[in-house]
Amino acid sequence: MAWKNQLQLKEKYTDPEFQKTFAEIFTLHWFLERCLVSSEYKIPNAFGDAISLTSTGKEWVPRIEAAVRDISLPEIKLVLFIKFFHHELFVDVNTTNPEAIRKVLDAEIVGGRIRYPWVYGRLLYDRFFDMFPIQTKELSYEETMKLLQNTPQGVFQIRDVLVGPFGVLNSSCHRFLPPTRTVSLWHCSDPSCDAIHPVLLSTGESKVLEAITLISDQSEKADGPPSEWFGFFRDFAGKSDYYDDMQLGQFPWLLVNAFSKTEMQNILRRLIDQHSKEIRQRFPKTKRFNHILSGSAEKISEGMTKPQCFQLMLLMPDEVIASSVESLIEEGIINVPPTETRTPGVTYGPGSWLAISCECSRFGVRSVARKKDIALARLKHLIRVLYKEERESAQLQWKLRRINGESIYEKLDRYVHTEDLKRIVSDLVLASSDHLQRAFQILRYGWFVLPSFPEEEERLVEKILWKLGFDIGLYPPHQRLFWERLEKLLETARTYTTYDEHDRELIRSAGVNFFVSLEGILDYSLSFTTWALLSDHYGVTKFKCNFDDARRFMVSRLNGLQLGSNEPLEFNAEGKNTLYPLVQGFTVLAELCSELIEGRNGDLRRPENEFPGYYGKTEVELFPLLHKALILDLRKGDCDRIIGLLREITATFEKFQVCNIRNRIEHRRPDFPSQEEIERACGAVTDTVNKMEAAGVCPLIYLYSGRTVDQYGRNIVMFKDYRGRQIIVNRPSQYSLCRLPSLHWPQIIVPWVHIGDSVELLRFQFEEISDYVKMWRGYPKRRPRVPSKELKEKLDSEQKQLEE
Repeated sequence: MAWKNQLQLKEKYTDPEFQKTFAEIFTLHWFLERCLVSSEYKIPNAFGDAISLTSTGKEWVPRIEAAVRDISLPEIKLVLFIKFFHHELFVDVNTTNPEAIRKVLDAEIVGGRIRYPWVYGRLLYDRFFDMFPIQTKELSYEETMKLLQNTPQGVFQIRDVLVGPFGVLNSSCHRFLPPTRTVSLWHCSDPSCDAIHPVLLSTGESKVLEAITLISDQSEKADGPPSEWFGFFRDFAGKSDYYDDMQLGQFPWLLVNAFSKTEMQNILRRLIDQHSKEIRQRFPKTKRFNHILSGSAEKISEGMTKPQCFQLMLLMPDEVIASSVESLIEEGIINVPPTETRTPGVTYGPGSWLAISCECSRFGVRSVARKKDIALARLKHLIRVLYKEERESAQLQWKLRRINGESIYEKLDRYVHTEDLKRIVSDLVLASSDHLQRAFQILRYGWFVLPSFPEEEERLVEKILWKLGFDIGLYPPHQRLFWERLEKLLETARTYTTYDEHDRELIRSAGVNFFVSLEGILDYSLSFTTWALLSDHYGVTKFKCNFDDARRFMVSRLNGLQLGSNEPLEFNAEGKNTLYPLVQGFTVLAELCSELIEGRNGDLRRPENEFPGYYGKTEVELFPLLHKALILDLRKGDCDRIIGLLREITATFEKFQVCNIRNRIEHRRPDFPSQEEIERACGAVTDTVNKMEAAGVCPLIYLYSGRTVDQYGRNIVMFKDYRGRQIIVNRPSQYSLCRLPSLHWPQIIVPWVHIGDSVELLRFQFEEISDYVKMWRGYPKRRPRVPSKELKEKLDSEQKQLEE
């Protein structure tokens, strides 16, 4: 047969029964083609017994026997099964026994004789970094076995065939999560490069591998490239969702790369609890696993490894898993902080028309297009489907009666482009419980309930918008809570001019809550500012900030220092810091910054090998971070302003006796503060914290709120804080390669600090602590580059040896 493309093969093989059998057997071929085995691997005879060859396949048997010494017939059959085709099929799909092949494959996987790499998370990435100092594109068989030693079986699925640590299982749905031997394992040493590089893993040398190479070489030499059987198979490999903008093809990657072992155990437990019969009937039936797959959902899940959880979870459809994930987030069992959006990270396998990926936030799971903004198109589609019937169309016509347009759909288009999005969803989607229930069906997956209260309705509107693809900003609650508690204390203190014991109790109650919040604000501020001014953000922090790491850094730099003749300050890395050391800490930090600027703490210049490759070679991109402490790279005006404010914070709190008043309120003392003293202290705190917020010393979270672009391509990007106050960032920038965060991430912006001699404001990506953040802490890893001087000396030495 001559070469045929995918369409020609579909025209020739139209029999549905052939297509079904072909897909079933070709799936098993794919798993055997992409597996890893040792050089000593002995092929079970049962493989050969189960495989039948076509006449084309049989023609290859004597040719292989003549070319490959001592190869057996079962080995030849497996070779032809692994190759499967060139133009003609080598395997007779009608008489080959897929169940027998599947049974042998299951035993070989469970026994560890056939391996698949665990390509998820960072296990192999970290092992490669530790084991192989030289970056490479391919590992030898010996190196591959070293890398994979004591690592779990990989989990992969094609159609309903699901392989992993439990062997071969039958999933309740089709997926296309094919096995691979190419794994993304390393980042280069240039900190300005974000590309992750792939490495090919090698299987063992064998007669089978030799024969496969023989067929490939001779077939291509004689008949050119193979026909498009892979494309023919793809039509039956999984869901036909290439153009589906709501597809969940990347969802398995999100599950395994963005959820911790504990979180996955909780998801599996929920699945077993709610779908016990469906999932248990698909558990492996071998006695080997009976002891870990029997009992309650809690008993089963708590003993599972992450790969085991992952394989068992994939027994259920993605929509069911997504619903369980969202219910666990709603109940707080899985903690997704307000500003966190989890992404799948590195993925493999085929893409989709719009490069659809999956994300998870506090609102749940969604599919987003990386190639095009389709959120508004989805909203219009949702409304059109909800109002497609004649009676409902009349309702929509009435609702849009004041919108200009010749047709209802022209009116709808104008409406969604001009009206507030939350109002659109509230008016048209939440118009009735029937509309809402149908909207849940159109959105397809997730955990939805009808709202009972206005707060629930508002959250549901935001969730629907998030699902459609709009970004919904949420701010951490601590800043608002601080101001609410301050107002509560002032309101309570102003109730009477003189206080009896009952009044004192009310003030004391409000005061305790307020001073807890004040300590929290000062703790965040001192930790952040110490971390921001004294860290190496290009080389170490990557301009990512979470307050736990910042606090640990602050403690490492300020603990034991003292202000004047006072006692050395003591700070707690877990956040149990009291008012007095926090207040004093700002001036101590100011002193430390001054010492660094004056050069009294050693040389903090960046080593030559830590500069980006473009440094000194172009003026198009600038690199102003020449030191390993940011304070040394700031212009003098910014330094003076920040250091002056740090001193002012301590001085103001001391002047208005804030610590003293806290002590007098919280304890039963005869000198309970007067109304005037409380008001003066609260006024001083208000002014100081407002100034700290304006400067960026008190870190505020800013969320993207839009951009404008002029005819020359100059951008003004707008951000808003929790009070709706706006700040702008200009684009384009000459500092885009300095690792400043993407403008679409939640970030901390420091208005008083600029990058280099520019208007570019210092910005950090903000991370709230979660299992997801902990999983990826310290990623990516990079090996330091050899300084040019050392490299030159090494090359000179090697050249000298060659000459000798």
